[in-house]
Amino acid sequence: MSDNLLLSRILDEDVAALKASGAFDEEWYVDEYPDVRQSGIEPARHYLWLGVRLGRKPSAQSAKPVRASTTPHV
Repeated sequence: MSDNLLLSRILDEDVAALKASGAFDEEWYVDEYPDVRQSGIEPARHYLWLGVRLGRKPSAQSAKPVRASTTPHV
């Protein structure tokens, strides 16, 4: 599956679920991973698309990557 296709499959509901979970700290994520800002992709969407695959943490308090519960396809 191409990266563009995978990125397009990350639904707004998935992004909202991640944000609502409290497990994702957008400010920390952007500060910790400067390439996120450079990508031009919304940080939560970037995390679901690429951050999880790279093993990135969603917040300083997280011990490991997490997925939005509504995102089985990511």
